[in-house]
Amino acid sequence: MSIAPNAGIVALDNFKEPTVSVDGQQGQVPKPLAGQQNYVLTASGFVPGGSIPGLGTMASQNANNVAITGGAIDGTAIGDTAPAAGAFTTLTATTPIALSSGGTAAISAPAAQANLLGYTTTATAAGTTTLDNTSSFYQLFTGATTQTVVLPVTSTLQTGWSFRINNSSTGAVSVQSSGLNAVITVNAGSTVMCTCIDTTVTTTAGWRVGTTEIAAVTGTGNMVLSTSPSIVGITVTGTLALSGSTTSTSSFHTTQTTASMTLGGTGATGLINIGRATTSQPIQIGSGITATSTTASGTASSITTTTLTVGGTVTGTFSIGMVLSGTNVLPSTYITALGTGTGGAGTYTINKTQTVASTTITGTTAKSIDIGINGASGSVTNITLGSATSGATGTTLFNNNVTYKGLIATTAAAPTIASAATITPTTPIVFVSGTVNVVTITAPSPISLGGGQITIIPTGLFVTTTAGNIALASVAVVNKALIMTYDVTTAKWYPSY
Repeated sequence: MSIAPNAGIVALDNFKEPTVSVDGQQGQVPKPLAGQQNYVLTASGFVPGGSIPGLGTMASQNANNVAITGGAIDGTAIGDTAPAAGAFTTLTATTPIALSSGGTAAISAPAAQANLLGYTTTATAAGTTTLDNTSSFYQLFTGATTQTVVLPVTSTLQTGWSFRINNSSTGAVSVQSSGLNAVITVNAGSTVMCTCIDTTVTTTAGWRVGTTEIAAVTGTGNMVLSTSPSIVGITVTGTLALSGSTTSTSSFHTTQTTASMTLGGTGATGLINIGRATTSQPIQIGSGITATSTTASGTASSITTTTLTVGGTVTGTFSIGMVLSGTNVLPSTYITALGTGTGGAGTYTINKTQTVASTTITGTTAKSIDIGINGASGSVTNITLGSATSGATGTTLFNNNVTYKGLIATTAAAPTIASAATITPTTPIVFVSGTVNVVTITAPSPISLGGGQITIIPTGLFVTTTAGNIALASVAVVNKALIMTYDVTTAKWYPSY
């Protein structure tokens, strides 16, 4: 057997003295040494199996358990005829494995994630985009009109399969189930996540939907949920509609203590409507006032323009909203803000400009409803209550007095009080019995604040004198109405006879 120089290596087992020629020399191959089974024939001669000069050491390996600890395998298929699993300590691919082969088509984690999830952009065109189980996870919609998105048939998916739909267009994107049931409307600038939760239905019930992004946020504070939210400082541009069922109740500013609630703005035109044209719908303003009134006073107090200065002996606690009374204090004057005073002596801001010399000024927390006050100098405020088209009828009730087509009536029978040195009528009409002279008539509120009239019908022969707050003495005539007019400036009653 002739072996050319450097032709390779040959493993020999139990050679039987053949004659060979190596590098031009002939000879016999020696029989194996005792206990040795393998020789390797190299270009330089026979060597014991396993030691290959110039190539390193190759240990004996089982056919199904070969360990390669170095070097590189290029251009060789592993498991070519019978592919099998391999255990690799480190496997580095310099060329990305295609998605179709189970790879990511990327060599970095961010790129792999983007490739696996997918990204598709669609210009809205008032059309329909139908998704399936090959559609991208991220669906971006641009443009200036609307679009409808139909989600895949859930039976072709797995639970947890999701789509992220971003509406960057100016129109709304309507999302439907494969059964064309409305799932959600994605407003402009919003992003929603649609996740399959049931693969047996084609309705909305097969999807769980949530908003994940919005384009812009105004205001400060926490996100507000849809049920019983607490909102601070809301500003609405446009129409604010509070709707509910026929039995629902809406409340505004129910916990207000010191601040103000304003309806209407500073515009020169426009209407503020309270209540609608619904049949038999009552409108109540201030009907829930139940708080007990408290008072405060200062014996040496004065007013300059819109500043109240409380001084002298102070009793009680002055507070915002208190209605003020006293000599020359204008009707419906109340405290709007604290100054240096925080309940006692000090200054307070009031709502009406005026000048009041030092006197006793009293503040009362009786709740008041002011309509059409604080008009600018020279302005005209028209207040119309209960107006209607021709032929309609209605009544307007003021503090239990009924006004109907210009006529004023009370809602209860006039009471009878006995004549005395001081009498205190509380109704617009009162019967007075007895013969004791009347010296002082206590002015009821609100007559005590702004003046007004009461009608006294004598049922006894009494006399009024001028020793108290009655300007002219009178002799009562039984069953002849005695009209008393009160003036807050003089603090006197002026009788009709």
